[in-house]
Amino acid sequence: LSELGFSKFLYLGEILKKNEGCIQEMVSNLIWYRKDQPFVVDKIKLDQVEALLSNQESVDTLRKVVSFREKPNSDDYLDGDNDVHYFSDSVPWAQKIESFRFVDCGAFTGDTLTSLVDISKEYDKKIDNVVLFEPEDDNRKKLIQTASQYQNFQYYIYPCGVWKENAYLRFSSNASSSAVIDDNAKDTDSYQIMCIDIDTALIGAKPNWIKMDIEGAEKEAIIGAKETIRMYSPILTIAIYHQPYDLWEIPLLIHEINPNYDMYIKAHGCFTVETVLYCIPKNIK
Repeated sequence: LSELGFSKFLYLGEILKKNEGCIQEMVSNLIWYRKDQPFVVDKIKLDQVEALLSNQESVDTLRKVVSFREKPNSDDYLDGDNDVHYFSDSVPWAQKIESFRFVDCGAFTGDTLTSLVDISKEYDKKIDNVVLFEPEDDNRKKLIQTASQYQNFQYYIYPCGVWKENAYLRFSSNASSSAVIDDNAKDTDSYQIMCIDIDTALIGAKPNWIKMDIEGAEKEAIIGAKETIRMYSPILTIAIYHQPYDLWEIPLLIHEINPNYDMYIKAHGCFTVETVLYCIPKNIK
């Protein structure tokens, strides 16, 4: 925008302060915002999550997210940061791995893969291999085009979703990066996809980084990866904003599976969309 001649910029948070009334309209369709619904926040479990977090910034982020859920207003609005999505340089992941054995659950068209390649160059770390899960046909065609540009590492593309077990589930696509599993979807707007669990799919692969952004299926996918998480303590970067309860259920589930993690929370997007849980192993296995 600067190159195009624009000189004055306002963050969304600044605009919202001048137009307070629009906040209610904008959050009304977000799944975590339901008036008088007890599942919007669970204070007991959120206190447990807060105790697991490894720095004050993450605690403050969590509190801000919760405050905005309880009472959406400009004072509690949290602007997304400028960190690279899933590879925040304010989270101490770089010293934990020598090279990348990366698993991308929800690979979309290859946006995270492109970021991974850039990050590997920035940190001078080799990419050994990448496993990409993407069930949507059009996305996967573009993903293949993106991945084919890179010839210096092995990559494997799975035409399926990730779940707690091997199963066929209904898949509802809205022609964007968001495509959700929906058992109630009508036949006219959904179709079946094959889903597999990571423990079965990646026997012996020993991944050291697993990223999940799979539109509300993260908890089930973590259950399907529990042996991998328990055995190898891979770095985990998990979206925790799709379902209202993801904010507390996912960190507590991971801690139950493997307590060998320092945890951080980063808000990368507007309206706390793109909130990500970073799990960094305390000890490498």
